[in-house]
Amino acid sequence: MDNSIFLAICLPWPIQLINYLSENHQPLMKKLKYFFITFSFIPIFVFAQLQGSKKIDSLKSLYDNSTDVEERVELLRKMFNIQLYIEPNRSEEYALEILSIGQDYSDKRHIALAKFCLGNYHYIKHQHDSATIFYQKAIDISLKNGYETIHTNSLSGLANVMADNGNYPEAIKLHKILAEKYEKSKNFLNYGIMLGNVARCNYHLGNYPESMRDYLAAIRTLDTIPREPFRKADILRDIGRLSYIQANHEESLDYFEKALSIYERTEDNLYQAYTLNDMANTYDAQNLNDKALEYYLKSLVISRENNYVDNEANTLGNIGSIYKKKGEYEIALKHL
Repeated sequence: MDNSIFLAICLPWPIQLINYLSENHQPLMKKLKYFFITFSFIPIFVFAQLQGSKKIDSLKSLYDNSTDVEERVELLRKMFNIQLYIEPNRSEEYALEILSIGQDYSDKRHIALAKFCLGNYHYIKHQHDSATIFYQKAIDISLKNGYETIHTNSLSGLANVMADNGNYPEAIKLHKILAEKYEKSKNFLNYGIMLGNVARCNYHLGNYPESMRDYLAAIRTLDTIPREPFRKADILRDIGRLSYIQANHEESLDYFEKALSIYERTEDNLYQAYTLNDMANTYDAQNLNDKALEYYLKSLVISRENNYVDNEANTLGNIGSIYKKKGEYEIALKHL
């Protein structure tokens, strides 16, 4: 049974959900990435919901007519996966049904799977204490009984919770355990992402040299994988921001340029706008006012074209600050 679609990592969405969409719904995948940031993509969400409803109806029909326990659990798992980001409360029902079947048949693997799914459900609902309890139960059962996939996924889910709660040292420990697992199994995509997660946690702890080391290791790993370039772009941007904090402005701009190039190639408009702002901030830090203004204006155009209101507001404030530094106060007031 492959339940790796809900391998949670230290990112706003689970990696394997993105993997699944990359392979099966590429246009939807690009846009769904932004759903958690802005309401601009509600039509995409509705499309996904309609597609999911059709799939659920088909799976429900198979489930109602099946008498095989393994098949029924697998169908419930698939329905859970489809509903988790669309109708989370319905996904909980499927997880509880898996748990009921596991208890009825004293099947520890199904019980572990149900606990893992319930951990994902509570994580999506931002109920971190409950998510931790269910992930830990899944870890204990799967470790004791050798259910490697469930064990790995549950560890990853728990790491995600720890990072979200600001417990970065514990998150780092778990991500390192996962990185070792993925390296041994030659799963270099997830290995590279785990290195990036360790780097991101060290960044939040202010451990900048360690963070840079792990980011660069993640990039070297992901460079060997000819797919999903936005993962590499995100890490490049993170390295750029880390270099900015350390006042390595030329290095920072180099990484931002590389990230921007990928975002442009993949038509990732939101992160183009973010990265242009990053570059403008870097020029601003060097008192290159005209250059900073050039990049802020580029970011503003993209934000207005795509209704990225938060980034638009932030960029307008930055533009106002540049005009203030230039002594053009009337223009500055129009933006602040």
